[in-house]
Amino acid sequence: MVTREEARQRVKRLLWLGLGLYAVYWLLPKETYPAELRNANFVVPEVTYSLEDPGEGSNETWIEVVSWSPRAFVVHNWITDEEASHIVEEGTKTLERSQVVDRKTGEFKDSKVRTSSGTFLPRYGTRELANLQERSALLLGYPVFNGEPTQVLRYSPREQYRPHYDWLSYLEPGETQRAVTILSYLSEVEEGGETNFPYGKLHRDFTEAHRAEGRATAPPFRETKCVAQSAPMSVGKTMRRPSKWNSVRPKKNSALVFWDLDPACVYKEVAALHEGCPVISGEKWSTTIWSRTQPIYVTRESMQNYQQKMQEFLPESVSLGDHVVNWGFTRLKWFQWRPKRY
Repeated sequence: MVTREEARQRVKRLLWLGLGLYAVYWLLPKETYPAELRNANFVVPEVTYSLEDPGEGSNETWIEVVSWSPRAFVVHNWITDEEASHIVEEGTKTLERSQVVDRKTGEFKDSKVRTSSGTFLPRYGTRELANLQERSALLLGYPVFNGEPTQVLRYSPREQYRPHYDWLSYLEPGETQRAVTILSYLSEVEEGGETNFPYGKLHRDFTEAHRAEGRATAPPFRETKCVAQSAPMSVGKTMRRPSKWNSVRPKKNSALVFWDLDPACVYKEVAALHEGCPVISGEKWSTTIWSRTQPIYVTRESMQNYQQKMQEFLPESVSLGDHVVNWGFTRLKWFQWRPKRY
């Protein structure tokens, strides 16, 4: 039986708790960003696409399901010829031998596993890069600042990236995980250069459609140098044998989108193991944007740089002033939901 005095004390504690929560809310930084641009992109207002093939000759962006394990899709007509040429031109200026991350130390190192050349370009380095970053964010429903800087890769004949995961084995304190990969193809490849999921399971419609067009990824239609893996692996409740035919051929101006984590961004997707198969003939250019579970590489200095670049892309009637720096830094640093485990 609760006495009147005990009830009074409980009510008093609840009131003090409410006042304390209100005080914390009052002290937290508030958005100072212009209301008309709040939570909006700066260069690309929206992205439209179809879920059905519009037919030959159409430039309409449409999405084709590749697999549900892992979740993978091809976005056709994702970029234009002009954008592809521009990104290749920008990437050529700073190409270096690609490296891999040491799982134990987190340091970058050369490896026979990865023999391509690559570089990173800033999110808002040019209007074309900004366009690609913001379209990718809209497609995924993630903020732009969750995306890493744009990586540009070049694969010459016999160059490859053997089976690997995109999610990070080594995370710095406070660093968040890669959730989604957007791999855009910037050139046509004469032969080879597929992206293969050794333990994936291609959707039946995808396999049948490409076999009917003479572009299937299984013999005897074409040659491949994919290596896959040598041992079966448990995926969900089933054991899967590796295959070098669960692959997507590179097609200029299209993009391959696949999830590195489960939809809730809690567990790593084991079926997302993939490889960049060796180029047999020609040259393969691609660009990769990894979207993380939380904003990445956000500092006051970087926000000031973004502010200057964004202003170049906006109409003269819109002035950002210090809003981008104040809003971006405080909002992205304070309000972060973090998954419990990866």
